[in-house]
Amino acid sequence: MTLSGAEVLRGAFLCLLQPLPPESVGDFLKGRIGVIGLIAFLAAQEAERGAAVRAAENEALRQLFRDVVADSDAGPLEPRLAELSRPSDGALTLESLDAANDALGAALIDLHERAERDGPRTLEHRIVALMVAHSAARELTLPG
Repeated sequence: MTLSGAEVLRGAFLCLLQPLPPESVGDFLKGRIGVIGLIAFLAAQEAERGAAVRAAENEALRQLFRDVVADSDAGPLEPRLAELSRPSDGALTLESLDAANDALGAALIDLHERAERDGPRTLEHRIVALMVAHSAARELTLPG
């Protein structure tokens, strides 16, 4: 299960609300506040650029699917890839973009399995390069 940034921040807030037993002061309390602060810091990065990253990922996946269908490399996946290649992010909320990204990602996995099994290798390499680029775009930076 992947938590949304909002869910992570709600969890951090709830952790701050929970009273601590008296013996949990000092270093324990500093560490707890530090972890909650780090979580909020990372969630802020996600909130700042998460929608743009997902929208770009979704469009890149749709373009890949359009290219695969046009090149007749989709095999039995062609109807599904053709349907998914149409723009359909809906509202530009992280929830909506994630829903589209989940459907596109599931199809990418199936396409990747097919490319590994049946080729062409150029398609497999393109898929791997796309996944590497998507991972780099989602990278969060730790402070300090």
